[in-house]
Amino acid sequence: ETITSYYDAIIKLCHEYDPSMSQKMIISWLENGIKDSLKISIKRQMKALSDSARTTQAFLKIAKDEQELQEENVPERETTA
Repeated sequence: ETITSYYDAIIKLCHEYDPSMSQKMIISWLENGIKDSLKISIKRQMKALSDSARTTQAFLKIAKDEQELQEENVPERETTA
């Protein structure tokens, strides 16, 4: 599942469950459901933001950036001939 599809699904579920759910609560759901390999990095960066900057859009950008960095650091398998 891509970060964007995960994000869209959680946002949709939150709005269906409670149309007036706060950004803070939605972010909590987003953070808690994200895969473990990204969770700590995302939470750390979100905590570094001011309260007013902690938005669902900020979460999405941070999550995408973290996933991209992780993918860059995965060593490609060497083929042996």
